[in-house]
Amino acid sequence: MEPELDSFALYCLAAEIRPAETLRVLGLIERRLAGNPADPEARLYKGALLARLGLEMGDPGQARRFLGAGIGIMRAMPPADPSRPVAHLRMLYARGTTQVLLPVPPMTLPEVDQGIARILDHPGFGRLHGPRRAVVLGMRAHLLKQQGQDRTAARIWRAATRIENRISGFPDAPPQIIL
Repeated sequence: MEPELDSFALYCLAAEIRPAETLRVLGLIERRLAGNPADPEARLYKGALLARLGLEMGDPGQARRFLGAGIGIMRAMPPADPSRPVAHLRMLYARGTTQVLLPVPPMTLPEVDQGIARILDHPGFGRLHGPRRAVVLGMRAHLLKQQGQDRTAARIWRAATRIENRISGFPDAPPQIIL
């Protein structure tokens, strides 16, 4: 894993790595943090990795402190309230019968939109696992729907469901995949 590795791919790796690779990837993330302790991306990856290890945010104060460091984890969280504007890109995982949600730090809608556009334009996008590609496309469709671009949103959503038929949520909520 080199520094030029796509940020989104590294996030996905941190969230999905095999237990045997945990220390190796944590070491790589720590090396990145040593170079720049305030690097928000590296802190996000570290949080995703800790979440993968089962960190549970039961105490609201602890959750606030941990979110300040990059990422939080919440269990058994219902889908987003469709009346609330999307404040962050969210990915849903399943661990046994418990849903695990890994949100990125809060972003404005334009920031989410730009972030998704960068992911879609990245040459490594096609190499991401199908469910990851479907979530990114589904999030794009959800944002377009919120902006009133129904026809384009529906077309992108159809593409997402062709990649991953377990995706759900559109148009009322951000996309989710229950594995």
